[in-house]
Amino acid sequence: MEINNSTLLSLTQSYDPTQIRELETDSEEFKEFLVQLYLTTNDILSNLNLKDSGQYGKTKSISGQQYFPNPADPANALRSSVRVAFDMPGLVNNGTTVVNLADFGVVFDNKVTFVNHRVIATSSTSLLSFSLNFYDGANIARYRITQTQVIITTVGIFNAFDKVQVVLEYIID
Repeated sequence: MEINNSTLLSLTQSYDPTQIRELETDSEEFKEFLVQLYLTTNDILSNLNLKDSGQYGKTKSISGQQYFPNPADPANALRSSVRVAFDMPGLVNNGTTVVNLADFGVVFDNKVTFVNHRVIATSSTSLLSFSLNFYDGANIARYRITQTQVIITTVGIFNAFDKVQVVLEYIID
């Protein structure tokens, strides 16, 4: 499969900065420079909008990821991925931890499709970390997303894992 590298910008300089200072503002060369500057700026803006933002805020934001169009969409528009990240309370031993999605502005209805989600637990004392859904034969830590909540259920000793981060990414039809 070929890799799409269309968002990579050329690093080639079109103009020597010292020559730009010498251009006459009413010359054809200056007009060509302005056209090239406009095209380069447009390429930068277009490619910047296509990049994954790498921001993991506690409010919803567009990630920069674009998904194929919904077949039912007559406009055939790409769908933007929405991302929200938040902390949950630390894990409990043999119990359940719940966070409401509405607290973070997430409305999970029939127009939402999750494209990525993950929950990571970290212990600030033992300096261990793991990704839930975890099973080691005796201990289980799993999560699920319902229409209104992220629910973590544990079987075993997990109270040392005092930091829990959740990242949800989804598209809306």
